[in-house]
Amino acid sequence: MKIKILLLMLILLIPQVLGLSIAPPEYNPQDGLSSQYYTVNFDNEGEASVVARLNFKNIKGTALNAIKLEIPGNNIRIINIVQQYYNYKEVCIRYDYYEPIPLTNDVTTLPATKCLEYSTQKDYTPKYSTVAYKQHVTSNSILLGLNLRVPVYTQEDTQIIVYYKAKDYTTKESGVYNYNFETIKTYYDTEHVKVGINVNNGLYLNEGKSNVQYLNNNLIPVLTKQTLSSAESSIISSNINYVGDGSYVKTASSLDPLESLKVNGKYSESWIALNKGKVAIFTIIGLLLLLGVIFGIIKAIKLLRKGNDNSKAIIAGLIAATINTGLWTVFVILLGQMNRYYQYHIFILIIGLMLGLLTLALLFGPAIYFGIKYKPIQSLNYIVVFIGTAIILTMIIVFLFSYLDKPNYYPSYPYGVY
Repeated sequence: MKIKILLLMLILLIPQVLGLSIAPPEYNPQDGLSSQYYTVNFDNEGEASVVARLNFKNIKGTALNAIKLEIPGNNIRIINIVQQYYNYKEVCIRYDYYEPIPLTNDVTTLPATKCLEYSTQKDYTPKYSTVAYKQHVTSNSILLGLNLRVPVYTQEDTQIIVYYKAKDYTTKESGVYNYNFETIKTYYDTEHVKVGINVNNGLYLNEGKSNVQYLNNNLIPVLTKQTLSSAESSIISSNINYVGDGSYVKTASSLDPLESLKVNGKYSESWIALNKGKVAIFTIIGLLLLLGVIFGIIKAIKLLRKGNDNSKAIIAGLIAATINTGLWTVFVILLGQMNRYYQYHIFILIIGLMLGLLTLALLFGPAIYFGIKYKPIQSLNYIVVFIGTAIILTMIIVFLFSYLDKPNYYPSYPYGVY
């Protein structure tokens, strides 16, 4: 009986022993915290231009001299890597006023005081310098070993700016680019990640608003230089906090070491190709509405010929409101297309005033006619029907257009770009 119990205990211990023998080694990430911000710009050839701002804080007890990065992708071209750093200076914090040091033999010169204690103070004016790095290409990523220009001391932080381009974040299908951007992997716990997606002029982004410039035009040329002057450092300093903004923004928090954020979407040179489903739905609804209007007008004309006074006022109000709403809809569409051209502003203003006068004429002209020819109550009927129909049609049109071009709301975060 004792032998059976011993055998049973050995059998139970076998999986644990095997588990200990095949368990992976313990993973020890670099001590520190980080946050990441990206502005990604896609062009009409599917290439992504990326400016990444990586913030690192050293919580180790020793200085940090090197950082390892992993950029996902196998067609990556590093343009430049820049480190933000601060200088330190020795400042006297305690003087010996009882033992002055004479500067010269001139009795008119005030003696200097002897410093008893110095303190190292940080100069909070940021400076920037390019970073030397070693690159190793794998099958699905690029590994970078950065040798920092200035060490990061304990409880201090630094910013690493990586400017690179990639051609393997997009695939093209039927005139539409599908992008799948992935952020840089680090050996640090990452508190917050923010990615802003943009496209070049003439391209349409599936999410957000296209053709908006989020980075200063002077920043990108500066990031291509291997030596940075004080003026160029000032340009970086004044613009780097905008990295992370974009037409379409996605965020994530509390990423573990070697974790990344993926951002997916679509863009195209053709708005119709990008919104084929919406265009089809909008076209069908538009045709149905058009057929309904045509049918209604035909029916209204027949009723006007043989209808009573009340039906004539109501039908006239429906027709006038429909025509007026349609004209204003066309005007708003043209306004959105032409408002960017300053030379057309006077023309737009004139058209708007003419439509305003036409609206007043359609509202009060027939109302006066029905009130004089028939009864005053018919004038009121016409006005009520006109306004009610215009409101209902406007709500329908606003809903349709909001479906086609749905605005995006992105909440703010405590670690966001300011």
